[in-house]
Amino acid sequence: MKSFVPHSQPIVLSSEKVDSCVILLHGLTTNGRAFLPIARYLAAKLPDTRFVLPTAPVRPVKWAGQATFAWYDLLDDDFTAAEDSQGIQAASAYVHDLINEQIQSGLSADKIVLGGFSQGCAISFWAGLHFPQKLGGIFGLSGYLPLADLWQPEKVNQETPVLWQHGGRDELVTLSQIEHGKQLLAKQQDFEFLAYSGLGHQIVVEELDAVARWLGRCGL
Repeated sequence: MKSFVPHSQPIVLSSEKVDSCVILLHGLTTNGRAFLPIARYLAAKLPDTRFVLPTAPVRPVKWAGQATFAWYDLLDDDFTAAEDSQGIQAASAYVHDLINEQIQSGLSADKIVLGGFSQGCAISFWAGLHFPQKLGGIFGLSGYLPLADLWQPEKVNQETPVLWQHGGRDELVTLSQIEHGKQLLAKQQDFEFLAYSGLGHQIVVEELDAVARWLGRCGL
């Protein structure tokens, strides 16, 4: 497996009283600090939840034609056609370490949620569904289920609920590209999919409000 060295230590947004945690993964080219406004928006609705915002390494990305913040390499315009399996699994192992740090701090696994945007969504799905304990939940925005051809239902954490939100006008990760992954999750998970007809590859407040409501239903 490829080595994975994050760019920096995660940013942590936390109150004195903490009973749950959301680990929030950014998308390609950005970083954990850029997602602080999202974490603060959700924290205002979930005051007893700690938010952890890691930052991916700066690494060469073939699709981008340059080095940038990335959880793994992108090898093709169709991100699901050719995938950096080793990179995805190395990033997922790092996220497992972040989850275990929260467990060691005293939180139970079912009070820990993974969430992310685009590449961060993909890593949240793979890492969360391959963590050996039930998590509080996994939410993804404008991403996809990676390594769907390697999917083995018997090795997946089927107890963890999943929320997936996507834009109907997303031209970077299209609805047709994510369909197979949606079908896999719908067969085996407590799964909710929300599509926004006018939304492109971006995050809007309506999605964050839906995430906050869903986190409440997950016990946060």
